[in-house]
Amino acid sequence: QVMSSLTPDIRKRLAGKAVGITLTTPPSNTPLLATAKEHLAVETSASDALIQRFVDAAVRYVEIASRTSLFDQSRTLVLDSPPDDDFIQLYSQPLKTITSFTTYNTLDVADTTFTQLTADLVGTRLLLNYGYYWPTYLRDNSAVKIVYVSGHGATVAALPPNLVQAVMLLVGHWFANRESGGCTVTPELAMGVSDLAGQVREPRI
Repeated sequence: QVMSSLTPDIRKRLAGKAVGITLTTPPSNTPLLATAKEHLAVETSASDALIQRFVDAAVRYVEIASRTSLFDQSRTLVLDSPPDDDFIQLYSQPLKTITSFTTYNTLDVADTTFTQLTADLVGTRLLLNYGYYWPTYLRDNSAVKIVYVSGHGATVAALPPNLVQAVMLLVGHWFANRESGGCTVTPELAMGVSDLAGQVREPRI
């Protein structure tokens, strides 16, 4: 059975435990460069590389703060085992599609044949279809790998305006202040970036 070498209480505690989540295919944030230059009132291309670095860092900050993917991106979630529940909670809304669901048996052989799953786009979850059970006889560690796509699209127009504004506030601050500061209140909080990100952040229940 799944995690058969462990005692029942340990198996229950570790069931569905996330090992890690990585960006399989990072998003391209280059569509925001023109928006950032307009925000900064920069008309030449001399600082494009610098501004793009600020944009990339700001997008990452806002995505973490809002638990949201801006541009489309592919993520890989690895679990030690299937959960006790009939769903797997994914990370970073909005969910667009499930690319693959892979399990590894006790011989470390990969299997992608289990397809009795449904993408819950609203709940950002992977649902086990009614009447079915998660695959068994899996290895004890990193036994489940899920690759999925999340994001609002590939254009600036598709992004939530408040998140774009949060990115621009950070870019503007970093463009004007190239070195670290010593203020007691972080610039991100002072400028309302966290508040803007919080407007779309799903609560963790």
